Amino acid sequence: MNAMQKNDRVYLAVLLSAVFVLYFSWALILPFGAGPDEPLRFDIVHFILRYHALPVAGDPRLSYAAGQTYAAMPFFSYILSALLCMFAKGVGISAAPYLVSRMVSVGAGVAAVYFVHRIAGMLFREMITRRFVPLFFAFIPQFAFICAYTNQDAFMVMLSAATMFLWLKGLEDNWSIRTTAWLGVVLGVMLLTYINGYLLIAASFVIVLLSYRGRGTRAFYGKLLLCVGIMAAVSGWFFIRSGLLYHGDLLGLSTTDRIAERLATGKDKPSVRLASTIHLRGFADMLFDTVWPLETFRSFWATFGSMSLSINPDYYLCIFGLHVLAFVGLSAAFMEKLRQGWRTLFHRPFALMLPLVALGAFALHAHYSLTSDFQPQGRYMYPGLVAIVLLLVLGFEKVLAGRVKRWFYLLVSLGFVLVQLFCVYQRLFGYYFVQ
Repeated sequence: MNAMQKNDRVYLAVLLSAVFVLYFSWALILPFGAGPDEPLRFDIVHFILRYHALPVAGDPRLSYAAGQTYAAMPFFSYILSALLCMFAKGVGISAAPYLVSRMVSVGAGVAAVYFVHRIAGMLFREMITRRFVPLFFAFIPQFAFICAYTNQDAFMVMLSAATMFLWLKGLEDNWSIRTTAWLGVVLGVMLLTYINGYLLIAASFVIVLLSYRGRGTRAFYGKLLLCVGIMAAVSGWFFIRSGLLYHGDLLGLSTTDRIAERLATGKDKPSVRLASTIHLRGFADMLFDTVWPLETFRSFWATFGSMSLSINPDYYLCIFGLHVLAFVGLSAAFMEKLRQGWRTLFHRPFALMLPLVALGAFALHAHYSLTSDFQPQGRYMYPGLVAIVLLLVLGFEKVLAGRVKRWFYLLVSLGFVLVQLFCVYQRLFGYYFVQ
């Protein structure tokens, strides 16, 4: 191990330790229920913890606040939370179960930072960039927030980061048996976690088709079957269970809506929520005639509680400026590729997948707001979080160089760290405990 590798390992250890302390601080400060639908999410954990069985939607022992339940949809991370609570109780840890449950999100956030660090190490040459990327990602206030309460978003982001790391490994070794098997495991767990995360499953098969050397060979089809087989082995039990319990409703979406329609009142009924979007003539109407794009942008970067707690407007302006700078760089890179011929875009399949994943996450979020529930919550785009961060940095890399780039990364890093400290120790603590 040379000195550079040793220093990088020290940096990673310090970063992960700091991130763990940060996310754990968020988890300690946030009161129970401060995260969106946390009581309903924790209800699944509590049911497993109390009855040592998986819940079935419609069971009267579950809570149905506003007619909602998460019992019919995939909930793998809640199973992990329940198992962690059982372990904590077994070894004599007396912490509140909701706090123990939150540790799954905390751990998932730290693991996501680790995978982003590995991705940066494979994607960028300069050490300053390799170190900036995971720090920039880790200190996004909204990401820290979702890593602080019981949910599946943080776990899904971790899986998306692991998936994209495996993409780079697959491009290196032409999708070896080992890489293919691990991809099957990660995608199988993704099937059990967060439906929006299925975007990464589709993207994985696209990048394999674009990059595999020897498509159409027996080895190609064998690896494809291996990946799909492992995915089925990891996740198939849950969908068989759902199909039997909910009359073929594998994802539980129809069952969830049916229960909500029966138990909810007023605006909480799915039919009423859908009616609230009927006045929108389409995507353009939602984009230009509502607060949807602004609120989505703000809540992607920093809006806490139930979309009720934001920070200084100057922060959002600075973030917007970063987007403009990155857009200039990405546009220049795209035009260069076009001048070389549009087919050259396919020579870098990983870079090609980044905007596709980001746009796919945006499209899913927009579709949900138009067809189901008008909720401009940026976290619904978090299947594309890692891709968006990498796109921003790729844009910076095209525009900046030398000492200017070094100072830019240092200033942005310092700014994000200071914003995090402000969020945790002044904004959140002051909001929940000082008022």
